[in-house]
Amino acid sequence: MKNAACQHVVDKIWRRSRLAEELDARSFVIIEFCHKGHHLYYVKKLVSAMPAENVCFLVTTAESARSEEFQTHLGDLKRDGRLKVRIVGRADESTWRLMHRTEPLLDRPDIQSLIIPGADKLLPHVLVFLLRERTHGRSTPTRMLLLRTPEVRFRLQRSVLIALLKSILARVVPICGRQARCFFLTDAFGVVTSRRGYGMTQPVRDVSPGLAFTSKALARHQLGIESNSFVIGIFGDLSRRKFPELSIKALGSLPQRVELVAAGRMDVETRNAIRSHQAAGGTRIHALDGYVSDDTLATHISSCDAMVLTYETDGPSGMLVSALEAGIPVIAAGSPWLTRIVREERLGVVTDLSAAGLSSAVELLMTEATQPPPQRLLPSKVPLLVHALVCRR
Repeated sequence: MKNAACQHVVDKIWRRSRLAEELDARSFVIIEFCHKGHHLYYVKKLVSAMPAENVCFLVTTAESARSEEFQTHLGDLKRDGRLKVRIVGRADESTWRLMHRTEPLLDRPDIQSLIIPGADKLLPHVLVFLLRERTHGRSTPTRMLLLRTPEVRFRLQRSVLIALLKSILARVVPICGRQARCFFLTDAFGVVTSRRGYGMTQPVRDVSPGLAFTSKALARHQLGIESNSFVIGIFGDLSRRKFPELSIKALGSLPQRVELVAAGRMDVETRNAIRSHQAAGGTRIHALDGYVSDDTLATHISSCDAMVLTYETDGPSGMLVSALEAGIPVIAAGSPWLTRIVREERLGVVTDLSAAGLSSAVELLMTEATQPPPQRLLPSKVPLLVHALVCRR
């Protein structure tokens, strides 16, 4: 009930914004080629915040339009006619080709705005399009670009070069397109308000997933977990950038009553690590591989005593917000951004990015009477994602 009321307040704030008077577009084009749930969730919030008379075109791939995530987040909007989908190719085609096929749609006279939520991956393509449009003397619609992960923390020289290139391109965008504006996605708390190398790029706060959590006892009963277990969880896109293998390895040095809940799309390495644990007779990992619905994710998070967030990328975390709303502490390692927020807001334990570091953090949470994080978002002057992208500033 508490989470539902919180989400109602957030939605009411968006609705009360004078969007109808502030919008200067009759139709929007949103480019999102990725089918991952949290990416499509941004699209859902953008479309839902717009007045019903505005037509929203989503440019995407065939795989995305057929995905379970698409039906979950955008199916109702499509059936109601609020969202029109334009498939421009397959996910395995080059981004240059997909962007080229998008151009005829942007030439329509009723298209006034282009929104690219994942612009950090499309900056070179957007710049080429802006330059081509300017060369041909076409009118430039308002463009709002959202940089999700403008900076990465790195072990590879290639990552540093990519971050530098993004920084340069973000500065060039307003020059190529006079009405183009770049934002970067910051945390839901608005703690980080500037990014190194990104100058005047403005921050917008991440959105809350608004999951409906249940009691720990009920969640554990549904998942078959003993009530006296100490449960840690890893969730979302369980690939190399989140180091799920560290949590699996950490189990080996922890007491038997410590169990791991893992739910989300897993890469091959994560699946193999879990299978190796199970092949050796281990029964302490409760794994759910693949797309996870909001209700199922809420149940898995509700069963936990702590959430493990070990990120390579230095960017905002939707799972951190979910942990906050669920009232469970976080074990954070890796990302300077993430660890700074957890440390400053006292949301859990900050440790080394290693299996030994995670083990020490779990033992600390098991032995000390730690206070759970507050079940509220902290006030911030940084605008919410939807309001900043959809409204004029």
